[in-house]
Order: sequence, then structure tokens, then C-alpha cells
Amino acid sequence: TPIADATVERSPNRYAADDWLEHETEMDKWKAGPLIIGNPKLAFRSIQNHSGDHVMQTDAQGNFRFDKVQLGEYVLIVEAAGYAPQHRHVTIGPQPERHEFSLNPGQRVRGRVVDSKADPIGGVCVVLNQWHCHTDQHGYFHWSAEAPFSEQVTMRVYKRYSGPYEELKTTVALSQLESHPITLKNR
Repeated sequence: TPIADATVERSPNRYAADDWLEHETEMDKWKAGPLIIGNPKLAFRSIQNHSGDHVMQTDAQGNFRFDKVQLGEYVLIVEAAGYAPQHRHVTIGPQPERHEFSLNPGQRVRGRVVDSKADPIGGVCVVLNQWHCHTDQHGYFHWSAEAPFSEQVTMRVYKRYSGPYEELKTTVALSQLESHPITLKNR
């Protein structure tokens, strides 16, 4: 079924492989942290108004088209209410290519980590259940959560290799993450 009014962003390839699952109980061979399940993958970054990149809405048939795109590497992101967002790394060559997305039920989860002065903290590890990611330079973390998912998640937030912040462990409602920033206290 076509999804009308989905938001599509074409952005530069500024993404890193920093999104993975952690094993529930097993530690890595150095005993430094949980064992990584599978391989890290290209992290999802939600569409943000301040990005300045090319953003458009899909038409009634779910179509979108970017004109006059220069050759190169980009990331396409698609978000729609009630669906888990998707992103894809694409290389634009001389011949036009069609890119189709099939969104699954779910939601975007985005939150922000700040310090006690409300300044954003980049490079913070955020673990929701066993899903692990890092905050960007604006302090945001992004997650594409497919249904079914639990409204309550266990959360662990810490700044690895940096001693000024206390680690935070708690349970939180997914619906509260975007509306209330997470504050890491100074030691």
C-alpha cells in the first residue's frame, strides 16, 4: 500500500557503522563490555529540520523524486507516522535508478543526552535493551524500532573513556525519550 506524505531526505554520506546489538549476558574477550552480536551496521539518523539537506514529501501514490542530483554517495531516509523509518546508502551514477522502500509498522525513537548545564554531549553510548548506539555532535541518538516493541525499555547511558560523567541506568518509556532529554551528571 502506498504511503502518502512520508518524509524523504537525501543527505550526504555522513553516517558511521556504530549501531549494533549487545549480548544479554556474555562479555567480549577483553571483559571490557558486552559481546557484540553480529556486525556493527550503518547507524540510522532521523530527519532533523536543521540539517539543511534535501527533504520532500511522498505524493498520494507514495512516490518521490529528486531532480538534478550530482553523481556521488548519499543516504536516503524515509519516515512516516506509524512506521519504523528506513535508511539506505545509495551511489548515484550516470543512469537514473529507482529506489523503493517498504516500511514496516513501528516508530522512530529519538532522544538527546545533555550535561547538567543542558549542553549536548556527543559520542555518548546509549543502550536501550540490547540495542547500542552513539549520540551525534548535537547529543541526539536515533533508533528505528519495528513493532512489536515494549513501551518500557531498560536504558544505560555512559561516556566511554571519559571520566567526568556518571553512568545512568534506569527503565524508561519510549514515548518520553524525545520529550525529555537525558541528563548525565558530573562526577
